[in-house]
Amino acid sequence: MKIKISLAILFLLAFIKVDAQSVFGDSVLKKYGVVDPQNFINRLTEVNLDIAEKGIILYEPDQRKLLTGYAYNEMYDWDLYFENIYMSHFGVSEFCFSNLKSFLNQQAANGFISRTLISRRERQHFKPFLAQ
Repeated sequence: MKIKISLAILFLLAFIKVDAQSVFGDSVLKKYGVVDPQNFINRLTEVNLDIAEKGIILYEPDQRKLLTGYAYNEMYDWDLYFENIYMSHFGVSEFCFSNLKSFLNQQAANGFISRTLISRRERQHFKPFLAQ
């Protein structure tokens, strides 16, 4: 249920006309050097729609929905960290643990965890993003 609600919010943002100043406040816009607030809102909406439409995949071995953030059907170790940081700013956190559990489920007997989930790279290990 949470996934559907989060995705619905992302889609809804694409169709609501909002004023960037009222959402973020002048101090936030100035801090990040936003010159054109409406363009900023439009770009965030575009990115969030892209994530909602193409960046969430069903990982069949675990039957979990994972956040990849892009459309080329792979899950890298850094996605677990960076994509989830971005989504947490929009109140979406359900993928933090689903992604982590899928990586941990593919751990080898010797402790090795591949840095990719779909097409495993047997000689490239999971970086310290797991600890972060």
